[in-house]
This record gives sequence, structure tokens and C-alpha cells, in this order.
Amino acid sequence: RKELTMAINIYSDDVIARAINKSPTVKEKACEEIKQNLASYSENTSQLKPGQMLRGTTQIITRLIRDKVWSIFGHGVELTNRLYETFIFKHPVPNKELVISVEKILKELLARGCDTTERVMDKAEATIETMLQNKKLSGLGIMQELLSEPLSSAKSSSPKMALVKAELMQY
Repeated sequence: RKELTMAINIYSDDVIARAINKSPTVKEKACEEIKQNLASYSENTSQLKPGQMLRGTTQIITRLIRDKVWSIFGHGVELTNRLYETFIFKHPVPNKELVISVEKILKELLARGCDTTERVMDKAEATIETMLQNKKLSGLGIMQELLSEPLSSAKSSSPKMALVKAELMQY
């Protein structure tokens, strides 16, 4: 609950509770509402600043990306794409908030890039590739930094993580 504080402030306690519900059907409906709210956001009519919207959306995206259900993971990826392909270009988001957001989402996507299910690995890697090709995100330098940092035994002893990072460095 604490890690979702900003998401709750933005999307409501009810929507976030449904987004982390055990039932995939309930989660999917909540995801659709989150997508609609993100798409209809306007800093002119909202009391929330774009940076707050980014932070709250990042909080729920990280939970969705971690989800073991394919369709919910897919909603997390779709929200990630909407956030980084549309939202950050339409709204003045502070670079500091953007760096924090990219760092959190990229770490989750890298972890899913080591998944044992091939379609999850492929989708996670494709999403990271899209992020790497985004001019606004690549200009921050955080993605290249995270991809090139050495693996520690505490974080991941997975040879797969090293392989995923090496493959992504070419972008």
C-alpha cells in the first residue's frame, strides 16, 4: 500500500485495489480505467502536476509488469508504451521524475526479460528496445547506465541477465 501511495492519490483507492486484486478479470477492468485516465489527463484541468501523474502511473506499472498473468503483464507493457511514447511528449515532465520512472520500470522489465516463458522475455525485451530508441529517454543516459552496470551476486546471479543486458546494449 505504501509503495502505491501516489497511484492511489491519482487513480483512487478503488481503482488501485482492483488493479492489484487476485482476479485477472477485475485487474483488466482497472487497467482499462487507468489507461483512460492517463490518456485524458490535462495539466490545465487536473490538480495534479505531470510529474505526479508520471510517478503514480509508474508505481502501478511496476506492479503490473511483475504480474504472472500474461494479459496483466501486457497491460503493464501497454501502459509503459503510452507513458513513454505519448504522455512525456504531451506534458512537461521534470527530468528528475523521468529518470526515477525509467529506472524503476527498466529494472522490472529486465527481470521479466529473464523469465522462463519466451513470450514474456520477448515482450519485455521489445519494450526495452522501444524505450532505448525513444529520443527523450535515451537523452537522459540512465538506461545505458543501468544496462552497463555490473551484475552483483545480490541482485542477480543469472547468466541470462548478463545475456539480456548485452543484447540490449546494441541499441
